[in-house]
Amino acid sequence: MVYLVGQVEKPGNHLPPQGATLTPAALIANAGGITGAGDLSRMRVTRIDPKTGQTSGFVFDEARVRKGESGVLAQAATFALKPDDIVFVPAHGQ
Repeated sequence: MVYLVGQVEKPGNHLPPQGATLTPAALIANAGGITGAGDLSRMRVTRIDPKTGQTSGFVFDEARVRKGESGVLAQAATFALKPDDIVFVPAHGQ
């Protein structure tokens, strides 16, 4: 299960499709997209290592991904969410 919070239409717990890789963009799309206040240029993923408890943070500019900017597109296309990841879509200015 992954968690989606912030400015999205259907926040909450989401189960990835069985046998499929789930990216942050796909998760947001499956949850109905962002609200009018959502800012995809500062979307964050928080991951906690279950063995060490260490927290890692990743920031994605989904708007740049959609424009097809090199580097950004490859990063988002290969970033697979893992169980218990938290995806946060902030509001503009937040």
